[in-house]
Amino acid sequence: AGAYIMRGSGSSSEFVDPDKIFMGREFKDEEFTQGSTKNKIVFVQYSDTECPFCKKFHEETISKIETDAKYSTIGMAYRHYPLPFHLKAPKEAEATLCAREQGGQKGYRDYLDTIFTETPANDGLDAAELPKIATKIGLDAAKFNECLNSGKYAQQVNDDLADGSAVGVTGTPNSLVMIKTDSGYRILARIDGARDLKYVQAILDQAIKFAK
Repeated sequence: AGAYIMRGSGSSSEFVDPDKIFMGREFKDEEFTQGSTKNKIVFVQYSDTECPFCKKFHEETISKIETDAKYSTIGMAYRHYPLPFHLKAPKEAEATLCAREQGGQKGYRDYLDTIFTETPANDGLDAAELPKIATKIGLDAAKFNECLNSGKYAQQVNDDLADGSAVGVTGTPNSLVMIKTDSGYRILARIDGARDLKYVQAILDQAIKFAK
């Protein structure tokens, strides 16, 4: 598995292979850890907080992309795809959404960064750490616990899972690099697995040129 970049002028009159049309649901600005739906290029990753490959990808690739000014024009979106054998991942996904509710885009990004740093992966994170992480990033623990215990975001996690399946995700991490068009999003590249920083940078550099 790997990635590919489409060739062509980018003209709206050009035939687009159906496999290169994003079939997932519409994005909301709150799903972005960087940027928004206003960005012409969108990088969306489907990920699992207890997946060791996702941890590696987040720490060694995504975190560096998000802090590199060269890629500041790219919208970075995150959707949850907890694998069935990672039993703690769904609740952790809900925890990130509770952090987003209280802390907005920064809270979402900070919580994701911290949970990936602290989990050993493969269901190694104690559930008791979830509110501690919230406190660590400056959130109100009582409000966070109320949100998490309510289960109010369980359906959102299921919606993300369904969305990932609709766009062909079968494992994690799985990422798409897309360009926004008048009719939705056009897939420029698919990235399967925890590819290294140099590999992803090469794709994004091409995407930026394509979008000009």
